[in-house]
Amino acid sequence: MRAGASARGARAILEFGDWLAVCFSAPLVELTQEPLAGIAHLGPDILAADVSWVEIMRRARALGPVSLGELLLDQRVCCGIGNVYKCEALWTLGVDPWLLSDALTDESLTQLFATARHAMQANLSGGFERRFESGRPRAVHGRRGRPCPRCGTTVAARLQGEQARWTYFCPTCQRTGASAS
Repeated sequence: MRAGASARGARAILEFGDWLAVCFSAPLVELTQEPLAGIAHLGPDILAADVSWVEIMRRARALGPVSLGELLLDQRVCCGIGNVYKCEALWTLGVDPWLLSDALTDESLTQLFATARHAMQANLSGGFERRFESGRPRAVHGRRGRPCPRCGTTVAARLQGEQARWTYFCPTCQRTGASAS
């Protein structure tokens, strides 16, 4: 927390020696005496140097058929991919966010997770500046109503999944059967 900032309205404040972690918008805060109890179900860290693609595929397939947009955000499969990277990875590969996971081979599904990971790694240095990778502005996330940089079609957005997260996509580049490669 920055010096002079107020913690008013915080849902949780954790103090660790000389720094504070302040959370303002957590829908649920759970406290536990057992450190791993609350996170045992989480998948591997997508940014870990030794990330196990085999483990990510095992966890993804164990869920059965799930829309790819929801699967990328499922922290039981792997931790770290957020909505921006979900949308951009799906667009990069020209994949329909509502396509079910069982429609992809393990190789294609691994490529999807690896594409999100690559973009996240590219943004680790220098902070997040509304850029996706290699200095390129985001292609679809947050760009509803603007032209797709690949084909010019208007970028669309719809709520997806139980968490009702916005999914930004190109209806032309990402229709089922379309491919960017």
